[in-house]
Amino acid sequence: MSAASPIPAPPSATPPRRSARVRVAALIAANAALLAALLFMRFGPVAQAQTRPRGDYAMVAGDAKGSDAQVIWVLDQVHEELVAVAWNASRQELVGVGFRSLAADAVGVSRGRN
Repeated sequence: MSAASPIPAPPSATPPRRSARVRVAALIAANAALLAALLFMRFGPVAQAQTRPRGDYAMVAGDAKGSDAQVIWVLDQVHEELVAVAWNASRQELVGVGFRSLAADAVGVSRGRN
């Protein structure tokens, strides 16, 4: 029997160690990036929702000229707006028919009188 050859050592599972100076520099860079992100979040642009106060509504059903469908007229008294909707039976949904800004109409009428 021949002499057994020595078993080679397994390759190292850990990568070569970096110097302490490189690790400290990497930590400083990571902390600087985190600080920049924190400052951006704190002092960056602010997003605000466009809020609209609640309306006071009145609804009336009726006919519209040129249409066989019944129309629902919805008046928002707070915002002075009028919306007309009709029921589409084939699609089973309300469909917008028209919109009027009563405030804009009132300005137009008052200009015509002057």
